[in-house]
Amino acid sequence: MSRLMRVLLVENVDDREFLATLFTAMLSDLPEPKEKRKKNRN
Repeated sequence: MSRLMRVLLVENVDDREFLATLFTAMLSDLPEPKEKRKKNRN
């Protein structure tokens, strides 16, 4: 199983409002977290 990893170069890192807007816009593109399996402790 391979996943395509996209890389985004952000040069405008001093603008906090820009970064917050960028993060919010990209948040919906993130995959759902995988369910963690519980470890059996005996």
